Amino acid sequence: MVYFAFFLGFGAILFNLYIIFSYVRCKFGKYPPFICSMGEAKKVTLKEAEKIILAHSDIEKIVDLGCGNGSLLLPLAQKFPEHEFFGIEWDWFVYLLARFRGKNLRNLHIVYGDFMKQDWKRYHLILCYVGNDIANDVANKILNECNGNTYVISEAFSLPKLVVEREVSAPTYKMPLKIFVYRLR
Repeated sequence: MVYFAFFLGFGAILFNLYIIFSYVRCKFGKYPPFICSMGEAKKVTLKEAEKIILAHSDIEKIVDLGCGNGSLLLPLAQKFPEHEFFGIEWDWFVYLLARFRGKNLRNLHIVYGDFMKQDWKRYHLILCYVGNDIANDVANKILNECNGNTYVISEAFSLPKLVVEREVSAPTYKMPLKIFVYRLR
């Protein structure tokens, strides 16, 4: 029992040190640190993505910017094996976790790197959970690189300059979160 408590305490210390290290690496919040999509926000985001994929046969390539551990991509890739799913993650630890979790899915590709340095032209649906500090940069990149048949689902943060097609309430753990759905025209 003492060993278990020691192991648990040591693990908690390591996890907190990793979170601090991750926050510093993400330029003190400019790039969002790893925050897993969860609760009602995750459910609503998945539901909105599924609606878009089912309604539009031309949606073939879906990307999650800052995919974290793959909490959005894995269920979608399992449900839609005929589509290609891409996750871009800058944090090496959760990148490896997402790769491990999705290792048996042939239609799932996890890329290590800065999503702002990637080319987004080929994607038909973009999922993101970005902070206020980078939302403007993401919106500009979408407007500059993506075409009129691109959908964007942003969890919790609106993207300036993009016209919201619909806004869905997704209160999660008593936080009044919203999911923003955009379509470039």
